[in-house]
Amino acid sequence: MEVDAGREESEGRSVQLSDEDKGKFLLQYVLSRRGVCSERALAKALKALECDGEQLEDGEAEAQVVEMVGRLNVRLSALDYKLVRQRDQLGAWTYAYVDVLPSEDTKLATPLTIEELKYVQWCVREIVEAGQEVVEAQGTKSVVERSVDEALAQSRSGQDGLNAEYDSKSLRFRVSYTAGARQLFQSDALGPLETERLLTRLCQLRWLYRTSEGQFGLATRALAELQEYLRTQYTVPICTVCDEVALRGVKCQCSEGAWHAPCFQHYVAHVSTACASCERPVLEAIYMA
Repeated sequence: MEVDAGREESEGRSVQLSDEDKGKFLLQYVLSRRGVCSERALAKALKALECDGEQLEDGEAEAQVVEMVGRLNVRLSALDYKLVRQRDQLGAWTYAYVDVLPSEDTKLATPLTIEELKYVQWCVREIVEAGQEVVEAQGTKSVVERSVDEALAQSRSGQDGLNAEYDSKSLRFRVSYTAGARQLFQSDALGPLETERLLTRLCQLRWLYRTSEGQFGLATRALAELQEYLRTQYTVPICTVCDEVALRGVKCQCSEGAWHAPCFQHYVAHVSTACASCERPVLEAIYMA
């Protein structure tokens, strides 16, 4: 009876976890999501672990996640791994569990054959170079483009200079750092069946994403592990606000100014409605869809 009573008492009250235990649970949560997880999802998980989680504000929970990940990374450094905080392809803060030791061009490590690694390098080049083609922004708008339009619309109030020019509520041109399936099947490194299997696998590993139109782009893990490689090997847009590679969002025609969609919202609302590099108005910028 005493054991039953003790169990009932234990079940009736919440058990307070230590910060170390919370950190372990958060790491397990990231790994359960294939090593990539949004900061918002981690903050929600942390609130679930807290006895008084419902009392935590979202901003406070996200700040605690940042601190907890910092402590986790001290331990993970001994294993040459790290939880990297960076913008995902849509511009949201995300954590990716990455291997920080390899120094090869592509760090997609162990299970790939030499031929597959060569294909990944070729695939990255095709995707990055596809972003050089500027076209008219016609047809259905992407989530990123709608977010950019919303940022411009919200910035109209109190911005007289923008009000005078801003009538169309959209930008005129777009680029897309994506490559179609047909294009990615043209490599000599792999056969058609091997290519299809590898593309599927890369999407599962969060290295690539695939749009509803069948286009492939670099996803969160690729952006996390290839930041330095992309900066040194290619001329890629770098976000003016967060200094991360930005392949979706908006960029200036001068190619010096670029923004993830959330960073663009902050920039036009609080900083300027012109590019800091060339002073062109943001209305002359280009969607990165």
